Amino acid sequence: MNKTLWALDHELDEAKFERLCIDLLRRQGFLDIAPVEPQDGGRDAEELPRKGRSREGHPAFFQFSKEENWKKKLRRDAEKLAPRKSEFDTFVFVTSRKARGVDVDALKTEFRLKYCWTLLVFAREWLRLQLEEANPDLAAKYLGADVFNPPLSPAATVLLTESGDLELREINRLIEGDQPDAAVLQLKRVLERNPERTDAAQLLAWAYYKLHRYEEALAEINRTLKREDKPEYRAIRACILAQKGIRDDDRPAILEARRIFEGLLASETIHTWQIFYNLANVLAALGDDAAAIKHYQTATELDERQPCVWKNLASSYHQVGNHDEEMKCFDRALELDPKQPEALISKANSLMIDFRKPEETIPLLELALTLHPDTLARWPNICFWLALANERLDRLEKALEYAEQGLAQRPGHVATTMLKSHLLRRLSRRDPAYRASAHAFWEHQLEAEPLNFDARKELVHCALESADEMTAWRLIDESFGALDVHDVCSLRHSTFTPETCLRALRCLPQYAHFRSLQPVSEYWDVSEPLYDLPFDPPPADLLDAALRTYFAVPFGAGWKFLNSAKDRNDSATLVAFFDVVRDGIRVAASQAARSMAQIVSGKENGVEALAGKTTEVMMFMALAALREFGKQRGYIMGYFEVLPAASEEALGSYDEERLHNDVLIGVFNVLNEELATLRT
Repeated sequence: MNKTLWALDHELDEAKFERLCIDLLRRQGFLDIAPVEPQDGGRDAEELPRKGRSREGHPAFFQFSKEENWKKKLRRDAEKLAPRKSEFDTFVFVTSRKARGVDVDALKTEFRLKYCWTLLVFAREWLRLQLEEANPDLAAKYLGADVFNPPLSPAATVLLTESGDLELREINRLIEGDQPDAAVLQLKRVLERNPERTDAAQLLAWAYYKLHRYEEALAEINRTLKREDKPEYRAIRACILAQKGIRDDDRPAILEARRIFEGLLASETIHTWQIFYNLANVLAALGDDAAAIKHYQTATELDERQPCVWKNLASSYHQVGNHDEEMKCFDRALELDPKQPEALISKANSLMIDFRKPEETIPLLELALTLHPDTLARWPNICFWLALANERLDRLEKALEYAEQGLAQRPGHVATTMLKSHLLRRLSRRDPAYRASAHAFWEHQLEAEPLNFDARKELVHCALESADEMTAWRLIDESFGALDVHDVCSLRHSTFTPETCLRALRCLPQYAHFRSLQPVSEYWDVSEPLYDLPFDPPPADLLDAALRTYFAVPFGAGWKFLNSAKDRNDSATLVAFFDVVRDGIRVAASQAARSMAQIVSGKENGVEALAGKTTEVMMFMALAALREFGKQRGYIMGYFEVLPAASEEALGSYDEERLHNDVLIGVFNVLNEELATLRT
């Protein structure tokens, strides 16, 4: 499992994913990209390049999505933007899903012919490459610094000459002792007395480097090199360029750093372990881990007692998938420096994910957390991994402690929040003492995010366990309001179980979109060919809300079934999918007719009139159910891109009349029940 992709899937909601995409695209040259607030009309951002930009005169619209069916999403957004197709000429789509080259090429041709747009698609592997290699600072910002093995910073060859006095040696100790800010003050005083001292100036540049003040560091070392060109000073400049280039996604700067290090090796002037180590770091930053490994190995041959080299060698082995060698290098790094936090955390993460050994993960992470007070600030995800490892070992109380510690540092962190919910669910079932805190946690989650179906599900279960059905159904019904779906009724009288409703309503956003395209009101439109019965439809105000509400359940059940299917074009799979949707529609249509009992009995007199009105309701509901079945299955199969031939084959042997007849019988039984109740 790739840690970056795992974090991309589990730690970013749609809003944060969009912000990440905008930041990445800015670094790709879309300098004038601006988010659209609120996102509307098929685009999340747009760009009108300013005068003088290389893309001047080529406006672009952008869309970002984590949806599984990215092609369907892309086409859907394009249809929304079609009326505005003359306003821009480039459509940029970023998806967190895999995208085959053949699919992207076909879509580029389709969009060029249909809309006259240039389509650019950035997909899952592009995101991984950008976050792991080109923009690790954005990976740290959005995903957490410990998503992948964090490499140690380059080390320069800082050699004081024989004339270096005791004062400079003491200042150098401050730098190496993690007090570069104090060193800066002292070095400035030294240079005020003697501005020409290049030995002091190169130390000042290195102190700035240690403080991550790369612009000042680069300016200082450039001034130093003008006064005196020495290999040691060029090595410092290369280190600064490398780190600044990685931070700013400035590939030319990283390439310049590589050129300097390779030049130092070619000159045979300076061949220390630091040069090979620094060159390896630059190569790793450029994505050439195989070459980096060779230079790290050379560095270990020159000085095998440098833990930073072994740590970064382990990280490169991790990138190429050689986890056995990775573990050997981690062990060697920790043998030399048992307190090195990067090695402790990186080894622990690999043990957890690549080797599935939570029992060995925990001691390493706890040691890093204990030894270094700033560990939680530098790698806030450490608490998530500790909580997950303890949960895997069934140490639920300890896991909950770490989850809460992580959320205290990063409130709202998606993966840790989900894990805490899971832990509270398990703990509350073991020990009633946890129920109150679990309930309060889920209420808070639902208040913060009304579409949090995990929290809603847990609260419904709590209500049902307390025999509070009214609260359970209220929570279920409020799902519609969370998505601004109005004119609905309660699902309580649908006869669907609460669990069935909860599972289906996870697909409520998709249902809302489907319903906006296929409104229930069409079944009352006598001018449409859908309505072909020889009588007026029953009053819409009594049925519209019930149908809109109840039909959400078969839609959600069908969506989830086809979403989880391995082969969506298999005939047997599609027949099973039809059965799921049909059975739900049969129940929904039959139960929705319950409100018609008052019309049937209250507006007509005599047995014949009663029978006639009952027949009209039965026939209308059966036809509506049949039409709904066709619409739902068509929309869902279209979304998941079921091949037309596969759909036709499955439908060829499918008896749709069963649904029509089942609804006739179901409505008849429901009306009889209600009429009997009215008579009594």
